[in-house]
Amino acid sequence: MTKEQIQQTIRSKVVEVAAQMGNDAAALTDDEVLTQTGYLDSAGLMGLIAWYEMTFNLDIPQEDLTIDKLGSLSQMADYALQHVE
Repeated sequence: MTKEQIQQTIRSKVVEVAAQMGNDAAALTDDEVLTQTGYLDSAGLMGLIAWYEMTFNLDIPQEDLTIDKLGSLSQMADYALQHVE
């Protein structure tokens, strides 16, 4: 998968989870920090990370669960590209 395809896959999931919470995340950009958008609450973010790990076959160490590494769609795509075999 390309970075753009990964970002789109993650974006689709964020939009889906946000919609379940009554939020419209369709305008989310690749570089927006997810925790600052208000689209997802903490439970939504935890669900997103669990889905992300399963979807991309990742086992993310606790120290990598940071805004600097996984805060935006772009960062999540980069992380997946670096860690998927």
